[in-house]
Amino acid sequence: LLALALLLAQPGEAQTITVDDDGPADYDNLRDASKNASAGDTIFIYPGNYSRISPVNDSISYIGSAREEVIVQNVSTNGDQDILIKDLSVESNMLVVHSTRITFENTHFYSGIQVSRSREIFIYNSTVDGNQRHVIDIDYTVGVTLKNNSFTTEKFYEHTNYGVKIVYSSNITITENIFYGRDYGIYHRGSLPVLSSNTISHNSFENHITAIYYDAGVKAEISYNVIKNSEIGIRTSSTNDIKGNVFKNVETQIIGINDDEGMFIPAIGGFNTLLMLTNICVIHKVRRRRKQ
Repeated sequence: LLALALLLAQPGEAQTITVDDDGPADYDNLRDASKNASAGDTIFIYPGNYSRISPVNDSISYIGSAREEVIVQNVSTNGDQDILIKDLSVESNMLVVHSTRITFENTHFYSGIQVSRSREIFIYNSTVDGNQRHVIDIDYTVGVTLKNNSFTTEKFYEHTNYGVKIVYSSNITITENIFYGRDYGIYHRGSLPVLSSNTISHNSFENHITAIYYDAGVKAEISYNVIKNSEIGIRTSSTNDIKGNVFKNVETQIIGINDDEGMFIPAIGGFNTLLMLTNICVIHKVRRRRKQ
């Protein structure tokens, strides 16, 4: 028993630090908890309202007791790595800059997310409904995965508002998400000069002017997305692997490039061409009209 007690007491062992703004707990605020957390520690947050998550050390997990009951006003990482934020809500803008391996899981974002000059950013199983021009704004970042999230904000600005805006970033995977009510569901333009493999697949889009705009200059797989009640389904200037997408009540199910004259040039990708997909959509419309 003595040996076991000594082993458990060794410095460096991961700990769980508790925070409760009403007490009792180890701390009543996140600032002091962050200052006293070491690599590998978990900060467990009880229901309440808290000002800010700003990690002091790397390899820290911030876990809320219940997503809608733990409210944090602001989250920011700057030069941090291996940070997990899970099961809580963020009230105002969130900033991730010069950071590596930052993960958000089952998080409710009430405002926008800015990711800049970072690597390996993951957002899973979360809700993003902030009324910002860009719900998620990503620039100069390598390695972003957005999976099984809901981007459900109604249009906030009159024009040029985005669900996810990506500029000069690479190795992007966007899959199994729900997008609703923006000028652009996904807007991806420009890539970094690194080995890139971008994927936009199995997402659902509804009520957009353009569901997917892809002009990154790097080949991507754009596949098995469902696009409904939108003006333009997919607009792209690259030769991509485009397959299996479903269009329903979409005015223009275009895959191609919009040049200065307003003409769309077909882009051949994967197993589909523009004409094949267009013909499928036209046949579907004709059949529906005959039934009516």
